[in-house]
Amino acid sequence: MKEFFGNCINESESGFITAEEISQQPFLWEQVLEIFIDKKEDFKKYLFNKLEDKDLRIIFTGAGTSAYIGEVLVPYLLYKKNIFSEYIPTTDLVTSPEKYLLREKSTLLISFGRSGNSPESIAAIDIAESYIDDLFNIIITCNNEGELYKRFKNSEKDLTILMPEKSNDRGFAMTGSFSSMLLSAMILFDIDNFELYKKDINLISKRAEKIIEEDYKKIKNICNFKSNRVVFLGSDILKGFIRETRLKVLELTSGQKESSFETFLGFRHGPKSILNEETDIFFYLNVDDFTNKYEIDLIDEIKSQNNYKNILICDPKGFKNIKDYTEFYFDFSDIYEDLNIKELIYFDYLVLAQIYAFISSVLLEINPDNPSPNGQVNRVVKGVKIYK
Repeated sequence: MKEFFGNCINESESGFITAEEISQQPFLWEQVLEIFIDKKEDFKKYLFNKLEDKDLRIIFTGAGTSAYIGEVLVPYLLYKKNIFSEYIPTTDLVTSPEKYLLREKSTLLISFGRSGNSPESIAAIDIAESYIDDLFNIIITCNNEGELYKRFKNSEKDLTILMPEKSNDRGFAMTGSFSSMLLSAMILFDIDNFELYKKDINLISKRAEKIIEEDYKKIKNICNFKSNRVVFLGSDILKGFIRETRLKVLELTSGQKESSFETFLGFRHGPKSILNEETDIFFYLNVDDFTNKYEIDLIDEIKSQNNYKNILICDPKGFKNIKDYTEFYFDFSDIYEDLNIKELIYFDYLVLAQIYAFISSVLLEINPDNPSPNGQVNRVVKGVKIYK
């Protein structure tokens, strides 16, 4: 028996697997570092040789949660490394390859997959190989028994990065698998700053542990409103994070809690219609000072229009003017100044939202480990026919 988020759960009880997988993420992030310590030079040599080709096309791909990793990476790498890349889900590559792939354009395809067994993951690579004359693959996966890993592990032309064993979530929802694969890709493309990642991952891991061991109480309190809908708001690279957290709520509550996401500015253009007294609102503030101006304007506006009680704010800088807006205020300024790579603080936002999704599931008397027992939705996608 272990205690998770204030409840003691036996290993045989529903929810144990998912709660454990959310809670072990700080440990997983440290294990990701170990992978790079052992193989950093090999990874660096492979990637840098490819990036010497300034005309190289870089595509991040995956399905569902694995696809959202690319949505985070595209703006992050452009801003941090001046690397232009694209994010195209496997579900698009498989259904409309001719609209996305260019035969004469040398391409680096980075595929993410927890299991590495989804039909689209395999088919997307097969299709890319048939459409592109000069294709290179980087496989980032959590399963050493998966088809993706087995197919490429001995390839001299391609690169395979296997995540820590415990990142291969046994539960229905992707939690540690998402954060581990995303973190690995961030380090891979910024490997010259590896020592900074080592320092910063230690900081965000400790902060995540505080969320898991203490701050869950505030998350539990907002869940106790038993709202029937939630919206996550974030800007630029946070859009990929909030798309993922929206999905976590939808999955773990089996669709019983309506969930949506939007950028702060985009929210005014129609999606704001979701707001009522039954809506939990998550404001994920950015690390960028300029972006914060727009974000705080919206928070001020919503707070002045309606005195919503169920507002949750993640604030990296400790803005004094919004601290008193809600009892569900999370101040991350205690680690913000010490972080070299400020965007890593978003991994702590992620853990917070995963706990929210888990507790929401439990309050609805749903099994978070298997929220769709009738098989309507599966851990590894089934029923997909691949056409040629």
